Amino acid sequence: MFNDLNKFLKSISDSDVVSIVFFNLNVSLVIDRRISEDNVLIKIFPIASSADDRIKILNKLRPDLKEVKNFVIIPWYSYIKVLTEDGVWDKLLENILYPVNAKVDVMLQDAFKELQSIEKSKIKNAITGKGYETIWSNPY
Repeated sequence: MFNDLNKFLKSISDSDVVSIVFFNLNVSLVIDRRISEDNVLIKIFPIASSADDRIKILNKLRPDLKEVKNFVIIPWYSYIKVLTEDGVWDKLLENILYPVNAKVDVMLQDAFKELQSIEKSKIKNAITGKGYETIWSNPY
């Protein structure tokens, strides 16, 4: 879809809503840039079945705002720490929330901590087998 990083970043900065979908965690970080009561919405949601469903949810949560016009979905298949190590997180935030205020910064930090907690729990469950089934048994 995007062969040029600058075009991709421009599409992010022009969007009302950016959803970073963490498929390995079954959650999305949704950043609704439309301002209500001097604030944006930064929230972790379960993965929606479609972009239309996500938009309907946002319009219900924030009925005082105009409907979502531009929506960008960013699939993320790697670990959370890769976002920060490679500078992807900073570049995304620079293009998503250019006028960052202290409250938004705290909201982002809280969302990031929640993502890290979800990831840690998923990894722990994979190691301990919680929520997983063996597909073959030990012959011994």
